[in-house]
Amino acid sequence: MEYFDVQFNLNTTELDDFLSNGLRLSKELVATSHFYSNLTEQDIEFHDVNSFINLFQTSGTGTISTKEINLGIELSSVTVVLSFGQSNGKIDISFNECELLESGKLNKVKCLSLLGFFQDLMSEYNITNFRFGYEPVHQDDMCLVIIKDAQSDISKLIQQI
Repeated sequence: MEYFDVQFNLNTTELDDFLSNGLRLSKELVATSHFYSNLTEQDIEFHDVNSFINLFQTSGTGTISTKEINLGIELSSVTVVLSFGQSNGKIDISFNECELLESGKLNKVKCLSLLGFFQDLMSEYNITNFRFGYEPVHQDDMCLVIIKDAQSDISKLIQQI
């Protein structure tokens, strides 16, 4: 089973707003989660976190698995991995490739909606670029497209996939 992945960097100060308003994550959408608080030296879950900015005052990672989420298209069983230092970090969002494939081919309309969703978030959250492709998308041979600014013509990029 293959997974698609969207990856980008984010400033830690944007994290709370990004998760609640950008991704619209809520306790009801989260199936499972795991974080470790270096401050309290305890494992915690999404619903226990009052501030992700405070949680990542020291370096750390966390995982959120959703029941479903709308990222321009409805997706089920999405995993969000947060890896943050004190001032910035990386977000990986992965989901089963069947969410974007029809008859073994990439559904370009769904792909356009998904990438458009992330492109819209770029200027709002000061995201300089994002990568889309197969896991692990940070490897160049697995990356299908890199969106470098909010003005990129993603429909042209998708046609090249």
